[in-house]
Amino acid sequence: MLIGGSRREQVLFAGVMKELLAPINNPRYVIIGKEWGVRAYCVSFPCPSVFARRQQDAEILSRQLDRCLTHCTMVYARTEEGRHTLLRCQTRSFPNRDEQLPHILTTTSE
Repeated sequence: MLIGGSRREQVLFAGVMKELLAPINNPRYVIIGKEWGVRAYCVSFPCPSVFARRQQDAEILSRQLDRCLTHCTMVYARTEEGRHTLLRCQTRSFPNRDEQLPHILTTTSE
């Protein structure tokens, strides 16, 4: 929650949070959490477009998330290795699983 700030800042904050917690589609950077020093792809987030414009801004967001939430790393998804990591994040992250859950749970009664 953002307390104070102008109306524009509040709208910007809400949009950034919506992008951060949305399912991973095709972001420029992916932020991946770590558990026991190993990447935990289930705890991964797309970098919001406001921060993804410049690498320095994305790194600032990654450092802040590292301090507040979990140990994390940032991966640039526009390289071959980054694309491979992005696919792992898309298949294993919690927001993407929630998006796929209704399709898994639906059954046909024929």
